[in-house]
Amino acid sequence: MKRSIIFITGMSGSGKSTVLKELASKGYTTIDTDIEGYCSYGYDERYQEYGWLWKEDKINVVVNNHQEGVLLIAGTVSNQGKFYSYFDEIIYLSASLSVLLARVQRRTNNRYGQTDEEKKTIQADFEQFDAMIKTSATTVIDATKSLDKVVKEVESIIASTRLKEK
Repeated sequence: MKRSIIFITGMSGSGKSTVLKELASKGYTTIDTDIEGYCSYGYDERYQEYGWLWKEDKINVVVNNHQEGVLLIAGTVSNQGKFYSYFDEIIYLSASLSVLLARVQRRTNNRYGQTDEEKKTIQADFEQFDAMIKTSATTVIDATKSLDKVVKEVESIIASTRLKEK
């Protein structure tokens, strides 16, 4: 059986969930780890701080049980780098801090980012992790483009990703 796993990441407000929802509506298999119970708040040994982490056992099950076709996983957590070897592509949705903060302020599907404390956390995360995650990605997409254009770019990547034997 042939399969591919593509990871979509980006800072809060970059559009990960919106892009994933659009791709799911087109028939793609998707998992939004930010909202589907794949994360917990815990201590990250690497950065020696508390933050959102993937529940590693759950992510291992997902990636190891995916047998055929394309699976799109989205999220941003401190320990995501542990799983990069599982992904055939890592797509980073990039936007400026001002765009991210404006988006989280007006979104209705996720309340995170609307308090002053959460905005400060988003800014600190952006300053600490944006460049690091961006450089670890195989593709960076300008997430300030229209949703349609971003989705088309992701679909182009999907189409060019060779399915591998499991």
